[in-house]
Amino acid sequence: MSRGRFPDNRRKNQQFGVAFGPLPSDDPEFSPDPILDVVAEAAKNKNRGKDVNILQKDMPEDKSFIVLSVSTKEESHSFTDLNGTTDLIASSPLLVTSCDFNTWKATETAMASCLPRLVRENVLNLSNLDEHGISINLQLSHNASFVLFLAAIYCISEKLRIKKLIFKGNNINDTQGFYNIKSYFPSLKKLAFPTSVKITDNFKARFQGQVSIVLSDDIETFAPISENYWDKVNFYTIYGPNYVPPDRTEPCTFLTDPDITERSIRYALSMYTPVKLNPAEFPVNQIIIDYYQAAWNSIDSVGRFYHSESVFSVTVDLHGPNSPMIYYDKFSRNLLVQNDKNFAVGSEYIVEAHKELFGDHLYACPTEANGTMLALNLYSYLTHGVFQVNDDIIGFDRTMTIALNLEGQFAILNDHIFIRKANAPDED
Repeated sequence: MSRGRFPDNRRKNQQFGVAFGPLPSDDPEFSPDPILDVVAEAAKNKNRGKDVNILQKDMPEDKSFIVLSVSTKEESHSFTDLNGTTDLIASSPLLVTSCDFNTWKATETAMASCLPRLVRENVLNLSNLDEHGISINLQLSHNASFVLFLAAIYCISEKLRIKKLIFKGNNINDTQGFYNIKSYFPSLKKLAFPTSVKITDNFKARFQGQVSIVLSDDIETFAPISENYWDKVNFYTIYGPNYVPPDRTEPCTFLTDPDITERSIRYALSMYTPVKLNPAEFPVNQIIIDYYQAAWNSIDSVGRFYHSESVFSVTVDLHGPNSPMIYYDKFSRNLLVQNDKNFAVGSEYIVEAHKELFGDHLYACPTEANGTMLALNLYSYLTHGVFQVNDDIIGFDRTMTIALNLEGQFAILNDHIFIRKANAPDED
């Protein structure tokens, strides 16, 4: 495999630039060569087993990413196809972009100086970049992608979760440079372009309803999107790439004296009788059946029941200091506080919230269910029951607001769980 050693004389033939990172460069003795070997080998596999010919390579002063050039567009694609790969570097998912090897340094220098001013809370405003010394033609997709890549590397290093990105006044007409943006900014919820930008159905489909795309020529402000606890759950820049939710299968450690706490009374999930629902008796009975079955098998599968703007929250009943419910207190939403933001919005974050609450499975037994039609194609559904975590049986009352969309599919718009002490099996 050919790996250039920062040659002084560039080849006259056309070169294709590639940048990838972030790199674990905290060590002052850090060398990029081992990582480059690993990534180049992965690119070789993408290149149908052919070696990639690396002509030149370079790094910024902070060693946060690697820039290289290759001799063909196919070799460039073999690298960019690795974007989002999670098993090549230890710091986070690998971010990859095409770029101009001849201009990357000037662009990186200008972006490094202005990025701290372009981020406020969870909003990144990349509008009018020429005013910040960014002189490259952003109509070229590789230039636009490289600017987004630089911003993503900065936000990862600063542990910033960008939820709103504004890209106006940069003379672009399409979104060709934005196809990796969800990999660059996993928490993104809103993307603002000028009205001159053409948004294709293919581009919108990449977000699966998780990102709102706004076309407007109005001056965008830095008004942040509301933060809440759930945004921090299982996010690699906060917890690291190997983060997993707390192991909810080990024996509980809350208990100090079983004889004087509610834990001295032990129930088992099998002691409770599940409610029997007939799908033909009420329009949303089937989705309730499907939901609890899916949650039992895999929490990851419940995202399909929610909308991109669905809201999920929990509240916790009063309990003693040794109750198993103490774990859930930090997730509890205070409904008496007007601006309490302790809730999850969107199917992706709702799934992560469920994992934090229940682990990979929700072992629940609904014992009672009641549905009400609120309006045409709009329903409220209440289930009572118990769920099991470790050796503990915990009670719940769950209210869902469910709507039928134009495609004839049901979606949960609002989901709230009240967590309480479990009643005895013959009472719940």
